[in-house]
Amino acid sequence: METIQLYPKTIHELLIDTANGDRIFELIYGNLLAIKTDLWVTTVYAENKGELFNSIKNLLGLGSNYYERKIVPLTNGGYIGFIDDENQKLLTVNIDKKEGSIINPSEFQEIIQATFSAVAALTYEGYTFQEISLPVIGKKGLQPQEYEGSLKWFIHYAINYLKFSHSTKKIKYFIHIKEDVPYWNEAITQLFTKNVMDPPNSKQFSATIKDEIVTLIDTFPKISRLFVKEILDVLRQELSKHDSLNYTLLLNKADELVDCILKDLYKLDGIVCSMPMPTYRLSREHLMELQEAELIPDGFFNYFITIRNLKNIRYFQTDIDIERHADETVLFLLLLQRIISFYQEFYRKFY
Repeated sequence: METIQLYPKTIHELLIDTANGDRIFELIYGNLLAIKTDLWVTTVYAENKGELFNSIKNLLGLGSNYYERKIVPLTNGGYIGFIDDENQKLLTVNIDKKEGSIINPSEFQEIIQATFSAVAALTYEGYTFQEISLPVIGKKGLQPQEYEGSLKWFIHYAINYLKFSHSTKKIKYFIHIKEDVPYWNEAITQLFTKNVMDPPNSKQFSATIKDEIVTLIDTFPKISRLFVKEILDVLRQELSKHDSLNYTLLLNKADELVDCILKDLYKLDGIVCSMPMPTYRLSREHLMELQEAELIPDGFFNYFITIRNLKNIRYFQTDIDIERHADETVLFLLLLQRIISFYQEFYRKFY
């Protein structure tokens, strides 16, 4: 079986007219590593394994000495990570399964959605990626009859990202198995022939996360501190709504909750604050000091920072913002879920 083509070949090219200019989505047969790009995306399986990931590590000389930030959590225990190598920026889709394990459709949808949410989160920090190159994520866990559905989700999130991205002009999706080309070719032909590019049901996914957050709040240990109780009560009341959530309110309360967590961490025995302790909001430097004391895992450090960044730039200010950034609302809800879970465990242990 042929697995590598030296010179990539475009199978389909979609030109997308956006408010920021023309954008391009390409479906390509060939070796993702044969071209230069601003951001590579790779699947990483359990125990840091994966054929493409190993090839990238060898090509970049990463070995085992590389730093990977956790950007977005996945509900199955995996996450989307980021390696800021001097030669190549790399987004890692950590599936937390053995290579070849079956990936069901809903799980695949979450993975793709989280992948583009992670790219969006990185742009909040100032990164720009004019071109992004991705493999068939989780290919060995997909069956040919699932390609059309998987491609539908992928194209939806890719096009949605391109429509509102100021910096990304092209997304390239690579197929590296020659025998798979007809399946993907037929899938994309059927999608546009039947005009079935309806968006996946992101609302249903959001509703599931909201329910899980409400359950977390309901099972939170008894709280004697009125300020913390008020934050959780407001979050619960807002998340219990069926629609028209006030994301500005949710973001403000999430930011307040992050501050409560940080201040509680400073109360632990042996932890000394080397900077003045403000009455309102701890600084990024405080957060980094707690991380250096190994009180905040790397993943949660980035979750806290992302909440802070969203609050600082006043994201979700209008209904138009929320509609335009629908995928980012899912990212926010996932982060909020993890942060409340983190605080719940902390509360049980220390209060």
